[in-house]
Amino acid sequence: MKDIFLLFIKLYIFINIFLILSDEILLKDYVPPCNLDTVALKLKKDSLELSMHLERYHAAYGHYPSEKQGLRALIEIPKFDKIPENYKPMIKNRSAILDPWGTPYILKFKTNSDDFMIVTLGKNKIPGGKGKNMDFNILKGIPKAYYTLERSKQFFNIVFFPFLLLSKIQDD
Repeated sequence: MKDIFLLFIKLYIFINIFLILSDEILLKDYVPPCNLDTVALKLKKDSLELSMHLERYHAAYGHYPSEKQGLRALIEIPKFDKIPENYKPMIKNRSAILDPWGTPYILKFKTNSDDFMIVTLGKNKIPGGKGKNMDFNILKGIPKAYYTLERSKQFFNIVFFPFLLLSKIQDD
């Protein structure tokens, strides 16, 4: 019985390693358009909604909020730079300008351009970082590094956990 169980564990490990490696080879540059993770869903929703509200602001007032005004100009009248006449908030919910970790998104513009970026500081809420802590423009999608962390956890669970079970069985 013990031999059958060991064979089953080895087969399980082999199949999962094969699937992971084939996924890396066949889908090397593929990043899923939508991860069902709630953080990924919020980032996608926010990118669509905030860009739409910025375009509405531009259509209503003839310009975008400045970087200094930021996305806060969508929820309350700006106190400096260009202050629109007859201001009305574009968004009523203050949490709409917060990333999934509760930090306000940062509005940035490319030099001498109306092309805007909406940047999150990531999970650690400070500039810089790697993986889920990296800063990125949510309008460009979620970086590969975001998914790589999940994949490394998956690899550990699939490959190393059964080895821990095997070592436990062999000790008994």
